[in-house]
Amino acid sequence: MLLSAAGVYDPAAGLIIAQVLAIMLLVFYGGRIGFRLSRRIVPTILGGTFTGAIGLALSLLKNLLH
Repeated sequence: MLLSAAGVYDPAAGLIIAQVLAIMLLVFYGGRIGFRLSRRIVPTILGGTFTGAIGLALSLLKNLLH
């Protein structure tokens, strides 16, 4: 968003990039928590998928309402 405000790229692109990075961060944290709790790959994938899906749903809902 800061680079978009500085004019490096379009504000719409800045919003999309920020949303994608936020969802990727949620997937990472969800996977990391799943791994720390069980040390197995299935909970890691499920944790990342679940938190990423929640973030994606909230992002889509925000775009729908605004």
